[in-house]
Amino acid sequence: GRIYRTRDLGRTNADGEIIYLNDTACKMFLQREAEIRRGLPDFSVSGLVGGTLSRLFTDAAVVSAIQHTTKPRHDDVMLGSRVFLVTSTAVLDNSGVRLGTMCEWHDKTEQREAERQIERVLTEAVNGRFDARLDDFVRQIGELPDDLADVVLEVVRELEEGVPL
Repeated sequence: GRIYRTRDLGRTNADGEIIYLNDTACKMFLQREAEIRRGLPDFSVSGLVGGTLSRLFTDAAVVSAIQHTTKPRHDDVMLGSRVFLVTSTAVLDNSGVRLGTMCEWHDKTEQREAERQIERVLTEAVNGRFDARLDDFVRQIGELPDDLADVVLEVVRELEEGVPL
């Protein structure tokens, strides 16, 4: 049901042919198609279903591992300028016969960029250079927990002042 409509999911058959992409996966790939083509010039969302996993993975060993996995596995995949975390899970029938693989795609590009920037700033500080800064987007995200903590602290202080002991 509902979970399949809200996650970016694709499914292969036992031969590794992509037999299904849900609407959210199609939309996600369509929104990123131009960026993905920078690294995979032949990439086309319309050509995914009916194609094989090798259209999305440049490493044949990863494709083979996904097609033969018996436990959920997680792979980082570069598609053009985008970074995806792909969680692959075997699809089995009631007898345990492998029917294919379900792959869930998470675009981690912005998260990985934030991690890279934070690591760079911290490394600079460890090395005695304290002038390194985060880009605006990452800095804004990093300030949100502090802003939230300030609001909560203010509410707690107001409650403490207004509540007699």
